[in-house]
Amino acid sequence: MAKQVMRRDSSDPSICISEIQLFPIKPHKSLVGFASCVLNGQVYIGGIALHCDLANQSFRCVYPTKKFRDGKEMPIYHPITREAGEAIQKAIVTEWENLIKREYF
Repeated sequence: MAKQVMRRDSSDPSICISEIQLFPIKPHKSLVGFASCVLNGQVYIGGIALHCDLANQSFRCVYPTKKFRDGKEMPIYHPITREAGEAIQKAIVTEWENLIKREYF
């Protein structure tokens, strides 16, 4: 039995990221906190690790994985397009920078 799959036109860059929540932690290596957000008002994603590279003054988001006893890992979820990944990361980093400004400056 074939599944019906709804596809969004990949040329449509519209993605709405809202309800961003940040959870700063005591830095461990490059990990500085965790984030969650809502995509297009429909999907909650959480457990996004936020890493900071001080040398390059850049951030990256790492999405959760399931680790098995044999050492293999399987992604739980992650963006499947570069545009979506960049949009999520930009929204989270912007919110992070605003938090840092409010708290420390």
